Amino acid sequence: KANNSTLFNLDFYTDNRAHETNWNIHDSSNNGALVASLENKITIGEYFTNEEYYSHSECSPSGSCYTFTISDVGGDGMCCYHGAGWYTVTIYEIEIKNGGEFGY
Repeated sequence: KANNSTLFNLDFYTDNRAHETNWNIHDSSNNGALVASLENKITIGEYFTNEEYYSHSECSPSGSCYTFTISDVGGDGMCCYHGAGWYTVTIYEIEIKNGGEFGY
């Protein structure tokens, strides 16, 4: 970790319809600027595949406020209808949010 920075991590395990999942992180303290997204990762050649583990880390200035959004174009999330997918958001290894059931 760099001085005056915050380390957060996103961990995912995709379901059987990984292509339906999308996520992004915006910096709410910087006019909603995009920090990271699945679309950006696809641009550099990273794709979600079915039933795979993925991890994404960001080191960002302390005091920033971030919004994490995860969605599913099928409306059935990552868990339970088409496998047992999940996600976890941690900041300095402290779990902030997790789940697998969510909608559009």
